[in-house]
Amino acid sequence: ITAWLEIRNVLIKYNIPYEENKSEGLITLTNGSTIMFKSLDDLRKIRSMNLDYIYCEQMEEVRDFKVFQELDARIRSEVMQKDYGQFMMVVTPETQGHWIYENFHRNPMPDSKVIHFHYTSNPFVDEDYIRRAEELKNRDYDSYIKLTLGKWGKVGNIVYENWDIRESPRGYEYFVAGMDFGYN
Repeated sequence: ITAWLEIRNVLIKYNIPYEENKSEGLITLTNGSTIMFKSLDDLRKIRSMNLDYIYCEQMEEVRDFKVFQELDARIRSEVMQKDYGQFMMVVTPETQGHWIYENFHRNPMPDSKVIHFHYTSNPFVDEDYIRRAEELKNRDYDSYIKLTLGKWGKVGNIVYENWDIRESPRGYEYFVAGMDFGYN
């Protein structure tokens, strides 16, 4: 819904003529290009598509790598064969355990490119937004890392978050303690 509204607003702002079919989730431009808006909750909804380009907003909400693979396999239309197809994912980083981190940061897929930016790259961000983004540093550092700096956070669901390394008073080089109660 958000992407649909944003694209419509841009088309209206720049007086670009288009036709809209809300029930099918389509916006058609006068040059014949079609923008489709589809939910990714059911792979059967996208299996028969032949696409040129894919843009996916908030891709981190897609929890299964198989959804990415299915979408990527849909970039196979006539235009793609003449030129090239692209899959653009916009991501708000989560934990390093997410499949996006694994496949695009830790062990990058061939022909992929990561472009990193955050609010300081946006000249249109107002002072109130900047203040709230920077306040996260002292209130919730993990959220600050992800939401303000646009970096991937630590692996989620750890028990102890605040730990440090100190010299042992007993002369040990390192001393590590841990426990496992066997349940979540």
